[in-house]
Amino acid sequence: MMIINRTIRNTVALAAVLGAAVALTPPTVSWATTWESTTRQVSETLSLPPASANLPVESIALSGNGRYAAFSTRATNMSDLANGVEQVYLRDLRTGAITMVSARGGVAGDMPSYQPSISDDGRYIAYTSIADNLAGSVPSRRAKALVWDRDTGSTQLVSVTDGTSPAPAIQGATSVRMSGDGSVVAFISASKLTAEDNLATEQVYVRDLRLATTTMVSVNPMAAAPSGARGIDRDIAVSRDGSVVVFASTDTLSAQPAGGRSQIYARSIVARATELVSVNIDGTAGGDRPSAMPAVSADGTTVAFTSEASDINEKHPAVGGTSIYVRDLIAKSTTLGTPNAAGTMGIAKAAHPVLSEDGRYLAFDTAQTDVVPEGSSFPLPYTQVYVRDRLTGSVVVASRNLVGTNAGNGQSDLPWLSSDGSLVAFRSAATDLTGTTPSPGSPQAFVAMGHVTPRLERIAGADRYTVSANVAADAFVSDGIVGPIVYVASGEGFADALPGSAAAGHDQGPILLVGKNTISADMRAELTRLTPRRIVVLGGPDTVSTQVENDLKAYTRTTVDRVSGPDRYSGSVAVSKTFLSSTVAYVASGENFPDALAGAAAAGRDKAPVLLTQKGSLPPGVKEELERLGVTKILVLGGPNSVTDGVVASLNTIAPTTRIAGPDRYEGAAAVSRTIFAGGAKTVFVASGEVFPDALSGGASAIKNGAPVILVTKNAVPAAAATELERLNPDRIVVLGGENTVSPAVFDSLEQYLPR
Repeated sequence: MMIINRTIRNTVALAAVLGAAVALTPPTVSWATTWESTTRQVSETLSLPPASANLPVESIALSGNGRYAAFSTRATNMSDLANGVEQVYLRDLRTGAITMVSARGGVAGDMPSYQPSISDDGRYIAYTSIADNLAGSVPSRRAKALVWDRDTGSTQLVSVTDGTSPAPAIQGATSVRMSGDGSVVAFISASKLTAEDNLATEQVYVRDLRLATTTMVSVNPMAAAPSGARGIDRDIAVSRDGSVVVFASTDTLSAQPAGGRSQIYARSIVARATELVSVNIDGTAGGDRPSAMPAVSADGTTVAFTSEASDINEKHPAVGGTSIYVRDLIAKSTTLGTPNAAGTMGIAKAAHPVLSEDGRYLAFDTAQTDVVPEGSSFPLPYTQVYVRDRLTGSVVVASRNLVGTNAGNGQSDLPWLSSDGSLVAFRSAATDLTGTTPSPGSPQAFVAMGHVTPRLERIAGADRYTVSANVAADAFVSDGIVGPIVYVASGEGFADALPGSAAAGHDQGPILLVGKNTISADMRAELTRLTPRRIVVLGGPDTVSTQVENDLKAYTRTTVDRVSGPDRYSGSVAVSKTFLSSTVAYVASGENFPDALAGAAAAGRDKAPVLLTQKGSLPPGVKEELERLGVTKILVLGGPNSVTDGVVASLNTIAPTTRIAGPDRYEGAAAVSRTIFAGGAKTVFVASGEVFPDALSGGASAIKNGAPVILVTKNAVPAAAATELERLNPDRIVVLGGENTVSPAVFDSLEQYLPR
C-alpha cells in the first residue's frame, strides 16, 4: 500500500507516548506516562490565583470537540449568582470563561440542577433540574429534562408528551443525555408521554428537537400490545445523531431471553428495531448476570457496557466481578474491554465506560491495581481513571499526579472522552493532579490532555483501482472472519458510486472500484483481507459485468447482490431504497460530478441517501422515493447550472429544500463542509476536483472518519478551500490520489493548515 505520512510535531508538548504503542490509524492520540502539566482543573475560579470550587463537584461532561466542559456543584464561588444549591456550569477551556447554565433572567435555579450532557460543538447543554424557575410549567419539585442554548441563552423543557400540544412529564424525568449533534435528548420518565402503555413505570424516551416529537425507546416488541419494558436501569447512551439509544432492562425485548436479569439493548429509532447487546457467547440468550452502564460510539455500531456475567466473553473475571465488554453490532462480536495487565482475564471492578467517536478509545474507572504493570505502587484504595487504546491494547492512567511519578492521591471517577479520544474529563478528590490544591476530600472537575500528533498523509496508487483499495485498507478493519458490507462500483463513471458512497458509509463499509470486466490484483487482495459479510454491486451489467459479479462471490461467505436501475436516476433510487427511512435526503446532478463530489461524506454524516436528478426536471421515481423516505429536509448540491431553480421548487413541494452551492466546484465543496461540519472536523480528506475517482473512493472512508471532503486543483489550493481548511482546524489531512492528481507542491502546502 502506498501511504505517505508526514508528522507535524506540536511545539506545546501536552503528553509523551502512550507506553510503546504505535497507532495504526492516525492521528495518533498519545497519553503520557511522564506528565508535564497535562491535567487542568476545570472547577476553579477566574480570580488570581484561582481557587477551587468550595464545595464538591457532583457530575461532569465534555463536549465532543473538547472545547467545553460542564459540571455541577453547590459551590458558592463559581458565580455571583450561586445560591448554595447545586447548579450546572459551562467552562470554555479555550477562553476560561465560566457560565451558569441553570439560570434564567439573572437568577439561579431555586432547586438542584445536575447531570449535564453536551452537544459536540458545545452549543447545547441538556441536564436534569428540580428547579421551578427555569423553563416550562411543571408540577412543583419534579425533576425535568432541560436544554440550554449557549448561543441564545434560552432554556427549553424537553421532557414532554408527544403531539401538537406537548404537556410536561408530571412524574418527572432523569438520566438526561444529549446526542452529539444536539438534535435529540434521551431521558427516563415514569410519565406516559406517548401512545404506548408505559406500565405505570419508568421508560426511556427521546425528544427530537427538530421534529418536536417524543418517542418511546424502551418498547417491548415481544408484547401482545404496544407497551414499554420493565426494570429500566438509570444509565442510557445516545449515538451522535440520536438514531440509536442504548439502555438496560430486565425484560426480554428480543428473541433471546433476558432471564429476568438486567440486559443491555440498542434501539434503532429509524428501523424501530431492538437488539440485545449483552448477549452470551453462543448468541442464544442474555448474559447470566446483570449488565449496566452502556456507552455507544458516534455511529451507534459499537457499545461498551459493564457486566457481572460469566458467559459473555471467555476472559470474564471471577464470579461477582464486574468488567467492561465492547460489542460490535455490525460484526456481532463481543470483546473484553478491560483486561488485566497480563491479558489473562478481565479486571473485576470496572465502571463508567465511555467511548471515543470511532470506538477506538475506551475510558473507565476502577480501584483495581492490575490494569497496568505499575499498578501495585498506586495509592490505595482509590479509584483511578484509565484510557485504553482498543486498537493497540495500550492502557494509561489519566488521573496521574502532576509530576507523573504515581497515580493521583484521591478518588477519581466519572470519565468523559472527547470525540477523538485526546481529552478525558473526570471528577477527582486527588490533591496532586495540578498546581492548584483542592480541599482534601472535596472532588473537583479536571480535564487530562493527551497529545494528538498532527498528520499530513497521502493515500496513492498506480491507478484509481489501487487508490480505492488503499483507501479502504486505511479506514476499514476486519477480524479475518466476518468483515464489513462492501459496495463495489465501476471506476469508469461516477453515477453509481456517488449514491453508493453514502449507502456504504451508512453501512460502515467501503466502496471499491472495479473495471467493467476486471478486478485488479490489488482489489482482489483487499477483498481477501476484508472478508466481506456481504457484497453489493452498484449498477447494471453494462457498468459491472455479470462475470465480475460472479468473481466477487469467491470473496464472501454470504451473498453478492446487485442494486441497479435502467438509468442512473432509477439506480440512485434503488440504492436509496436500502434506507428504511430518512429525515434528510441529498439531491445532486446526475449529468456531471463536480458539485456532488463532497456530497457523499456530508450525506453519510446525516445518514442520508443521495438521489440523482436531471438538470431541468425531477425524475418521477426520485419524487416517489423522497415521499417514501418521509424526509423533512432536502439538500440540493450545486448551483442552478447543475440543478435548476425549477427542480428546487418541485422538491420544495415534498419537503423544505435548501441549496448548498458556490460559483465553482471548489467553493461548492467548501460550502458543503461549512454547512454540514459547522463544528469543525478532526480529519479532513482532500481530493482533486478535476477528476472523480479518488474523491468517490474516499467518500465512504470520509464518512467512517467523520470527515468532510475538500477539493483542490492539481497545482493549487483554491481560496475557498484554504479558508475552509483554516476554519476546520484538523489534526489530520488525508490527500487522496497520486502526484498526477494532487501535486507535491500542493501536498506540502497543506501542512500549514495543521496545528503547530
